[in-house]
Amino acid sequence: DLMVDVCIKDYDHFTRNTLASNQETDITGGNMLFLHGQQWKEVRGKTSPFFTPMKIKAMLSSVDVTLPKAMKVLEDAIRIGEPCNLSEFLSQIVNDIITQAVFGMESDVYQEDSKFKPLASI
Repeated sequence: DLMVDVCIKDYDHFTRNTLASNQETDITGGNMLFLHGQQWKEVRGKTSPFFTPMKIKAMLSSVDVTLPKAMKVLEDAIRIGEPCNLSEFLSQIVNDIITQAVFGMESDVYQEDSKFKPLASI
């Protein structure tokens, strides 16, 4: 319900946020979180079809499947004292969630021999 309120009902309240970023020099500058006014409305209009209640529900079920696997990988690394590349780890999580939500299959990106692992580094 909160996601529906934020993404659909109350979207006009988010055109005037206090976050700022330079679109010329910052790679995240064009992110909807940093846009204001008309630019924000245009980007939101392009992205809103991807966030229907059904698609959000599908994504959340993918998150529910992925996070326990990710936490086990992280806990195992901590237990044996292995360093964790946070960027790679987060890419694996995102890759796994997207693979499940879009293709309906698990990527097994946390296993060394995963066919999806090279994609997580793109």
